[in-house]
Amino acid sequence: MNKKITDIRINKEWQSIEKEPITSVIVKRDEPLSFHFVFYNLEEEYKQGFYHGVLELPEDYPFSPPKIKFLTNNGRFMVDKSICTTFTHYHKETWSSSWNIRTILTAMISFMYSDEKGIGGVFETSSKRKQLAAKSLQ
Repeated sequence: MNKKITDIRINKEWQSIEKEPITSVIVKRDEPLSFHFVFYNLEEEYKQGFYHGVLELPEDYPFSPPKIKFLTNNGRFMVDKSICTTFTHYHKETWSSSWNIRTILTAMISFMYSDEKGIGGVFETSSKRKQLAAKSLQ
């Protein structure tokens, strides 16, 4: 795959995020293909939590989907385990190059509230998620 296409696309997306940040998300570029994110100011049982994760783009992005994992226990996704969604590397057959870093992270926030099952998902009670939110900065 053409590395130049990947670099141009990622740089354009990154500039867009820097210019217009994603609501309730802090994103920092760690490496050319790796982004750390923190979800904050969410609603319901996640209200007071800060949830750190990593979005890893493949070398042939945007032609292949990313890997996503959380590093903070949140009661919805396992810690340090790749998450299975229709827009991650588990489902290359459903990936569309119309997805981008902004839409992926926004969709992950929606998945925080869903009951969809998949690899990397957990389903703690609302009270447990509130406890984890309170501990998320410790």
